[in-house]
Amino acid sequence: MEKAIITRGEFLEIINGVLASMENTGRPITSLFPSDVTKYYFGKRTEFSLDKLISVIENDDLNLRKSVSFKVVFVFSILSHFRGNFSFSNYRFSRHILWSLLYASLILDEQTEIYVGSQGFYDLTLYRYFQNGKFKVLRVHFWDKSSQNILDQRFKIHSHICYARSLVFKGEIENSLYTVKNAKNGELSLFKLKWRSPREKKMAIRTSYLVNTNQPVSCIKDSSESISQGNIYDVKEGSYHSSQPIFHDENGDMVITLFLFDYSLGSVEEGFILGPSGEKTSETKRSPIKNRNALLDRVDTIFKYG
Repeated sequence: MEKAIITRGEFLEIINGVLASMENTGRPITSLFPSDVTKYYFGKRTEFSLDKLISVIENDDLNLRKSVSFKVVFVFSILSHFRGNFSFSNYRFSRHILWSLLYASLILDEQTEIYVGSQGFYDLTLYRYFQNGKFKVLRVHFWDKSSQNILDQRFKIHSHICYARSLVFKGEIENSLYTVKNAKNGELSLFKLKWRSPREKKMAIRTSYLVNTNQPVSCIKDSSESISQGNIYDVKEGSYHSSQPIFHDENGDMVITLFLFDYSLGSVEEGFILGPSGEKTSETKRSPIKNRNALLDRVDTIFKYG
């Protein structure tokens, strides 16, 4: 990994977001206080090189603190890559190091769940940052053959309420953009995503529903682009897109993306999903996957030997 520096303030900010993401899975982290963890590692230091900090964390004997701190380093590295604050001189090598940190973090803390997403992937929220009504959320998306079975192709085209960026961490993704317009006799309609309660909406978990707004629309595909490993693609707030993995190995291929929602880069009031005009509602159950460790072990094997 290229030598990079993390300051005390950056560590504290990110650990707050990491712990917030763990609370939003329904498991409050009451035994860890961000300021205490920061003080434990930094002491009187104002900054650390990442490689030195990693070695200090590796010697920690408290598994939960170690797990959270590995995740902090991972999130810091990915957010820095998105911002362009530092670059990876050898991206392939750095991907392996970063994955090993995330893998170790998740193995140390088996209560952190990976969920079934609605867009053809399994997802894990790593970081949630809320301030003054604005937010930033970082997720890992795991795409494989089995995850594709959960995607209802009729509802794959959608928009987001805020600007989004996606880093292709492993494999290759095809991203398509669309123009959507109101159309009196359109075969498609705009659907809204709703939850049973405000709490579940905030946490984005459990059961959600796609509800037809009865606004018919037309949809034209404008473009499709293949994004290779190590590259970033952007999705503007309010624009319509769909993404799908490109598999090169029929047996064991895996695509991994790191998806960042960043309200500070732009936002709209609502996001929509396109679906058949004849449908009234569609239910989505965002439940934890049953084979969490098997998935992680498989990804780890791919990074080691793939």
